[in-house]
Amino acid sequence: MKYYGKKIILGGILLVVLIFIGGVLVVPRNARAEENKCVIKEARFRPSGDKGSGWYTDSYRPQVRVDIWSENCIGKKIQISIRDSDDHNTLDDVFTRDSIDNMNGRPIEVPGDYFSIKLVAGEDECEMSDNPDCNYYFKIDKTSDGATEEFLSQNKEGGMLRYQCDGSILFGACDEIWGFLGIKKFTDWTTLTDDLLGTPLSGYVLLEPLGEFTSLDAEKEGLGGYLNKIFAVVIGLAGLLAVLMLVINGIQYMMTDSVFQKGEAKSGIGNALLGLFLALGAFVILNTINPDLVNLDLNPDKISIDINDMPMIVGAPGTALGDYIVGEPWTPSGITPSETDARKKLSDAGITVTSSTGATCTTVGQPGCTSAGGLPYSTIDKIIALKTKCNCPITVTGATEYWLHKTHGLGKAVVDFSVTPGLTKYIMGTETETFPADCEDYAVNKDGLNFIAKAEATPACVKWSPAPHWHIVFN
Repeated sequence: MKYYGKKIILGGILLVVLIFIGGVLVVPRNARAEENKCVIKEARFRPSGDKGSGWYTDSYRPQVRVDIWSENCIGKKIQISIRDSDDHNTLDDVFTRDSIDNMNGRPIEVPGDYFSIKLVAGEDECEMSDNPDCNYYFKIDKTSDGATEEFLSQNKEGGMLRYQCDGSILFGACDEIWGFLGIKKFTDWTTLTDDLLGTPLSGYVLLEPLGEFTSLDAEKEGLGGYLNKIFAVVIGLAGLLAVLMLVINGIQYMMTDSVFQKGEAKSGIGNALLGLFLALGAFVILNTINPDLVNLDLNPDKISIDINDMPMIVGAPGTALGDYIVGEPWTPSGITPSETDARKKLSDAGITVTSSTGATCTTVGQPGCTSAGGLPYSTIDKIIALKTKCNCPITVTGATEYWLHKTHGLGKAVVDFSVTPGLTKYIMGTETETFPADCEDYAVNKDGLNFIAKAEATPACVKWSPAPHWHIVFN
């Protein structure tokens, strides 16, 4: 008796231990399952509420979104239905429970915690005897694996969308189906605003999006590839017709007792075999001689040339370029200073004239050079005054070489300067010394100087500019 009593006590202790271990293992597992459960925290129509009459028309259909805030749902599928809460029991209502046809338990794979389902409003399930005709709400159903709790938008903020449909008893009913445009995810709930709604759509709206077209590279096939495919199709059709003629003439040969018809059938079979041989034999023979004979390539090889220098003027010596000839000596003269005089006057003021190659222009059309000859005397005086007022180094990188700069030329008060912190600070009128790469014009009118300065940087503003610079037009 004592022996059995000890067994009962030991069994009870073992049972308690097992229950304890099970509680330790199972309860946290259930807790983790609850913690990781997919939950729809909030969802709403946008726009929502009463829209009245005229908001929707068949020819001008507004876009609508269903915004959804989920948790632990990424990669899982939810099922969404959009329904009309009418009091009528039509035949369509019996089968779909007032759900619109293409949004009845529609499976959606959740792309992120915050996302929108983009739709085009319709009239499906609306009843013209209701007021308003359309009373839409949506339902997110529990998935088959129980991963998502049911969410019903009725009696929730933003959960209803009401409006009059565009139909009449004489000319039509409320029968336009909704359109599905796609799904887009967002970073947070606050970014889902009304301004993200697209414009209303006119005309016919597809029930489902066609998808996005990728770029079509016609150069991969070209005319040669097209002809190759046509060649293969023609051979295939010839073989098919030959087999068809063999079958028809074979049946005719077996079914007739007429010697004349049997002769016609034999002739047809021979012609079919000959045609099949010619079609296939031509391809085999040509492909054996040279595969390129049956592989047409009408696309010539392309040659790529890298240009690492500024463009030169296209034209042989003797070609007219404005008032000058390409290749002629560049010797500005007249009422403007010569190259030597202009450079000396600027040099005496501590101003350097240079270029991308360091060369001085000697002929019309010469690339990579800078010419100061031909600048108006007044412009040279303003350049010197600019150096004095900004108290900064000044370097001229472009002046009268009009074949390199379309806005420059003889007698024009247009000059390019290299970028220096002091000059940038003076032009922008601020404490910053950073050159702005915005291609903007800056009007300067101070210290007796009046000019427009443009920040030009490669390649945003000037296609062939060798470096960022200030382009200044003196008034």
